[in-house]
Amino acid sequence: MQINAALDALLEPCHLPDSGMSEEAVTRMSDLKARRATLVPGLKVMANAVANWAKSEQLVRKAYLFGSRVRGTNSPDSDLDVAVEIAALEGDSCAFTTWTAEAQRLKASIAGIVPVIIDLDWYGGEEDTPCIHQALKQSSVLVYDTEAE
Repeated sequence: MQINAALDALLEPCHLPDSGMSEEAVTRMSDLKARRATLVPGLKVMANAVANWAKSEQLVRKAYLFGSRVRGTNSPDSDLDVAVEIAALEGDSCAFTTWTAEAQRLKASIAGIVPVIIDLDWYGGEEDTPCIHQALKQSSVLVYDTEAE
């Protein structure tokens, strides 16, 4: 099955070139792959889909899965909670301004990539988004990080 091969490749040990990548970036990539490997099988597919989506969106700097599906307390019809950190567009005063302008487009672009409803939220750190911060602290999985790419 093609998705299994993609997941196997995603979860293989990281083989990164020595040049051009800091030791910290290599460590972060390895940590990211290790976290992905601990997900339950159905969630692994969703994590991979969200990571691929995030990689295709230039604004997205980090993507997290959180909530009941990560905790394992979900019901079959539970949504998939996804939080993203985004970069501010040139001319925008901050990332929240960009989120306000781009949220609808981002939500439309992520809809349908997995067979459950996705609840996409902006994460702006503890001060700007305290509820999301607390939820991420409680149970989350970082599935995409531009600094680890």
